[in-house]
Amino acid sequence: MLNIVHFIARGVFKLLYFTRYRGVKYIPQGAAIFCANHTSNMDPLFILFREPIGKFPYSIGKAELFKKRPIAAFFRWVRVFPVRRGEPDLAAIKKALKVLKDGHKLIIFPEGQRVKDGSVDLTAKNGAALFAYKTGVPIVPVHLTARKKHPFRRVCVRYGEPIHLAFDDKKPSQEDYARVMEEVMVKIRALGME
Repeated sequence: MLNIVHFIARGVFKLLYFTRYRGVKYIPQGAAIFCANHTSNMDPLFILFREPIGKFPYSIGKAELFKKRPIAAFFRWVRVFPVRRGEPDLAAIKKALKVLKDGHKLIIFPEGQRVKDGSVDLTAKNGAALFAYKTGVPIVPVHLTARKKHPFRRVCVRYGEPIHLAFDDKKPSQEDYARVMEEVMVKIRALGME
């Protein structure tokens, strides 16, 4: 029954948004972290609905999205789980690590907030690099078209080459994670200019 609902929801979504996908050859078969720019609350759906039903990636969303029961139920249904921003959220960290270790994909918006004009200028948070290091999965940079608040817009989702972390057998520092995330953000910007 749930698969039928997913199938219908995905069909409706594809009718509302004319979405093109580029660089899908770069998507790994197993677990991976999709790091994307963030311009709309709809962003996870553009990545999620490209994947086969039953293999939807998980996504992290701000805890404020889960305050109203119907909306919270929808987000949980599409595999979004909450994180408390501005403080270490151990439950969200454990959930993210478990998702990746279980072989699933995880969507993260490293800027930590929406940037409606589509610019990718904010300093990225280090969470994606930490998760990649702890689980050994690659980070896939993703760029989504901005200004897609209203339906019947053309949206392009571009995937870049996966980034595999290497720290020469040393435990990485916060500065190491920050350098990785700056590389990720540079690649997201570059995808947006293609």
